[in-house]
Amino acid sequence: MSEFLNITFPDEMIRSFLTDKKHELRIPYCMTPYVKAGKTFFVRESCAFDENGQLVYTADGKPVPEGIEQWNSPADMPKEAARITLVYESGRIERLQNITVEGLLEEGLEVSIPPICQDKPFTEEQIQKLNRMTEAQRNEYFNTLAKHRFIGWCVYNDDLFAKYRRIWNAFAKENIPGAVWHKNPNVTVMKVSVML
Repeated sequence: MSEFLNITFPDEMIRSFLTDKKHELRIPYCMTPYVKAGKTFFVRESCAFDENGQLVYTADGKPVPEGIEQWNSPADMPKEAARITLVYESGRIERLQNITVEGLLEEGLEVSIPPICQDKPFTEEQIQKLNRMTEAQRNEYFNTLAKHRFIGWCVYNDDLFAKYRRIWNAFAKENIPGAVWHKNPNVTVMKVSVML
């Protein structure tokens, strides 16, 4: 039988579930329910009924429905309104700041890869230009390209981690204020599949 996770997720996390990009979920260890593989959980969201009686959710980016002063709290969400179900597959405990880039991507984060880092084949014009270069010029060209790509990947990684820190701190603020990023709390990494 499914039950609610007693956790409030930021809209950005909800959208990652909805687009099936989020397959890992980190929650403070002290909030971790004891579960076995296959256990299902409903995800709570802020929602409200619009003027037509249709349920709308804040994560969808729509304005507060007409005639409603504010969104309902996720804590007030009825089970029937849940549109996301998580199926627990496995878990492990780690320090929050031990997350890797692979973990960030499993958390559903997306950041644009800098153009210099996108592998594109050389054009015919570029090949001709390279063929006219001396060995020293080619070495300098490829060293410069490598440096720029390295810097681009560093910026990409910094952007990913900065975005996750922001999302995590918003998540911690709603659930356990003491579990902010800089305190590096123990977290349970829950591997989940999403059912919509």
